[in-house]
Amino acid sequence: MMLSDCLRPEIVREYPHVRELLFVSTVDPNEEFDYAHVANTPTGYVTELERCGQSSSSMGTKQVRTSPYSTRLMPISPQDDVLNIETGVMLEQATFIGYDATLAGSPFQNAMNNAAIEASQSSSVDAYVASHFRFGITGNWQPNYCRPEIRIDGVTILSMGDSQIINPATETRAHLGHMSIGVALPYLVQFYREMDRVRSIEVYCPLGQPIMTSAEPTEKIARYPVLCMMRWRTR
Repeated sequence: MMLSDCLRPEIVREYPHVRELLFVSTVDPNEEFDYAHVANTPTGYVTELERCGQSSSSMGTKQVRTSPYSTRLMPISPQDDVLNIETGVMLEQATFIGYDATLAGSPFQNAMNNAAIEASQSSSVDAYVASHFRFGITGNWQPNYCRPEIRIDGVTILSMGDSQIINPATETRAHLGHMSIGVALPYLVQFYREMDRVRSIEVYCPLGQPIMTSAEPTEKIARYPVLCMMRWRTR
């Protein structure tokens, strides 16, 4: 446990109730999350996680598309006791974790990328990262494209931004190579931020691994689902 996890007594007294909100990757193509997109069964998200193992030629963005699917994370826990509370809330922290959804033979994934990942496991120095467990927690690598963002009431309170170096020819940034480098997972950010009232919470987080030795000619970025655990405190 980190020393900063030992909350000051006055914070615990002021905000004694802890609420963990969960957000997870989805390929849902609807602008408004579709409740029925994930099957209403105990194994419904098994298929959805597998779908999140899609490959593409570029990392997804906030834009909702079929491929590459959006980096937005779907809220999968009730938010009623955090949203629109008039007595005030505190955002304590958010943790991001990546999972390995790679599955040989999956109809939703790129067979050539999966084959290259599997074949590389025999190498002692040149293997692609793999959990070796179905839907297990995956390790660290770069580029991983993992640049999370959190928006509260439309205001960005966590962002990796775009690249720092400006292209002198266009006076723009957003260098794709620079933005492929992301934070190491698991990633924890602490806020301890008090808010009078929260009306909306949006979370975005991409995660991918470039499979450069794959026979796949273009869609060489294997993507992985991400879970965000967001801890709030209420009175």
